[in-house]
Amino acid sequence: MEVIQNQELRRIVWIASFPKSGSTWFRAFLSNILSIKTDEYFINNLIGTPMASSRRLFDFHTGVSSSELTEMEIDSLRPLVYKNIATKSEDNIFIKVHESWRKTLGGYPLFPPEVTKGVIYIIRNPLDIVISYAHHSSKKYGEIVKFMNDPDLSVCKKPDRLYNQLPQLYSDWSGHVTSWVDSSGLPLLTIRYEDMLNDDFNIFSKTLDFIGLQRSKKEIEIAIYKSNFTSLVEMEKKIGFREKPVGMKNFFRQGYSGEWQNVLDNSTIKEICNSHYQIMERFGYNNCY
Repeated sequence: MEVIQNQELRRIVWIASFPKSGSTWFRAFLSNILSIKTDEYFINNLIGTPMASSRRLFDFHTGVSSSELTEMEIDSLRPLVYKNIATKSEDNIFIKVHESWRKTLGGYPLFPPEVTKGVIYIIRNPLDIVISYAHHSSKKYGEIVKFMNDPDLSVCKKPDRLYNQLPQLYSDWSGHVTSWVDSSGLPLLTIRYEDMLNDDFNIFSKTLDFIGLQRSKKEIEIAIYKSNFTSLVEMEKKIGFREKPVGMKNFFRQGYSGEWQNVLDNSTIKEICNSHYQIMERFGYNNCY
């Protein structure tokens, strides 16, 4: 795979988050704000896809079938894939990431700083993530809590199955947050899901400033309206949503915060709080006291 050297490659904006933290909603907003005319089918062509771990993306840019490579070989090639993507674009590129930030097995940043314009890191109260993730995966709350509390959490790694995504390390919820916010060293803007709900215009405007995109107040308001939860629900009902997992009734379910207070029992809340209270408190989730 040929990669052009010695040129400005900082074009990739990573949309990073632990799963079920609001990245789909944010991508819907971006898809609207970056399109002169967004038709009703934009929901199935959201900016940020395919995501960073896409096997199809890897195979296309390497010219090699990842199914024939070892995990270490895939790992070593992934940074080159992103460099290759950057060299082939003249504009910003938005790529969704659910993995934690890390270095490859060879010690090189998986998400190379030389191709990175910035990171928009979306964070959400982990107590609400438990509920959303349980519905998303058709698992019980206890299973999700165990999932979110595992510092070695990895996905798409069963040796007897070929996934459409490459193997990924998530880490536990706190480890995921700190990997991007504290360890990556990349230009980064952290936004909370709850603030997207309660102060949408200011939060979305801040993300555009961070990216370096200039849009009028009216354009931002229209994009927010077209991508609000009610609009997304109606769109999914009308034409479906291709990112919805098989067997899931609907992807867009509630769209508000604080559901955990009426749903989770004290034992489940305690498990999350015992594992993540420091990062929860740091980002204003003072629900454990």
